[in-house]
Amino acid sequence: MAIDEDDIPTGEFEVDEDGVLQRPRRLKFNDLVQLKKLFEAFEKDDAFLLLRSEMYQPASDVVVSTIESGIGVAVPDHILSFYQAISDGVEFDWTFVEDGEEKAAGGFHLYNFGKVFGTWVDEVWGVVSPDATERERDFSWELRPIEAPYRGGQHYTVMHVPEFAPGYGLYYHNPNGTSHRLDLDFAAYFDCLLETRGFHGWQFLVSDVDFAKDDYARQRAEAFHTMMPRLFPTTDFSGYRTP
Repeated sequence: MAIDEDDIPTGEFEVDEDGVLQRPRRLKFNDLVQLKKLFEAFEKDDAFLLLRSEMYQPASDVVVSTIESGIGVAVPDHILSFYQAISDGVEFDWTFVEDGEEKAAGGFHLYNFGKVFGTWVDEVWGVVSPDATERERDFSWELRPIEAPYRGGQHYTVMHVPEFAPGYGLYYHNPNGTSHRLDLDFAAYFDCLLETRGFHGWQFLVSDVDFAKDDYARQRAEAFHTMMPRLFPTTDFSGYRTP
């Protein structure tokens, strides 16, 4: 398990290349429009099968304040903006048919605010690698899942939220022991979700994983760069890592 104590971004502010303190981008109405456009594109394109696309009512101030009081943490606005300006959770699943066979492709299941910041630990992190060190075990209990594994997979997207110094760094985490830091903040993660259409395992391509040592991550990266440019030829995927 790779643990980085210098999580990025840290809390409510980031430092840019010039050393200037900047607030992370908040998600706004235009981001909601882009999400809806993504759903509509799949609905209209006969080349794909849209299995599910569902959004929910934004989290109310009452729900947010109640949960924040329970955990003793004020969630930063740039993260809260998703749950209150976009949707309190999202369900999206798509596939396509090739040579008469339905192919599993992508989607995303973003948990609602209560699931992410409520009392979730016992039901989510039931497995810890028997080889994990005490430090790694402690780290695993400081993770809060924001996205469920794809179709029975094992990797969650999680935020690192230690009790006294939450950093909100993002990781692609397998409860069995592997955890790869993502070089994205929350808003950038949302942007990549839309761009990659939630292709299964896309997170490896923006993580610190060593493809030479992780066969599964390498396979997912190869599948991504083989399939996605062919399925979505107008999208530039060159910014994503190659194995």
